[in-house]
Amino acid sequence: MPTLPELYRHHQTQHPKYCNPLASFDPDDEDLQRIKREALLPYLEDLEEKMIVYKECMVVFAVLFEVETDEEGFRANVWRLNPIYVPQYAYPLADRKLWTVSCQWRTVRLLEDRINCMPFGWTFWPEERVVSQIEHKFMKEGRESAHLALRHSANL
Repeated sequence: MPTLPELYRHHQTQHPKYCNPLASFDPDDEDLQRIKREALLPYLEDLEEKMIVYKECMVVFAVLFEVETDEEGFRANVWRLNPIYVPQYAYPLADRKLWTVSCQWRTVRLLEDRINCMPFGWTFWPEERVVSQIEHKFMKEGRESAHLALRHSANL
């Protein structure tokens, strides 16, 4: 299976109608929805009990479980492990250990090496290549270094 950046680049050239189909958002375009479903479904189905880096209000290491994919979209429970970055406004959420994420195919986006849901604002990096590098930074250099490394995650 190709990496997410490879999949991202491949689809840029495969569908000339779109500038970048896997990163595009058009809630009324059923062709775009189909392209995203076909491209991303295998990756999302394979995330059961795998560690990811998750970002919404805070950035954390997490594990996805009870991952479900169907014709409509993607759903999973998120189990928080270690926080990487918690801004002051999110301190009340920092103790939260479990939550659910979901997204329809029309609103999910592949942004080079991370998966994002446009209206809900969550993003996660699922690939071992990125997760292991961020984990290494976290263990050796601390939270701030791990958080800064995410800015350049496509180059890790």
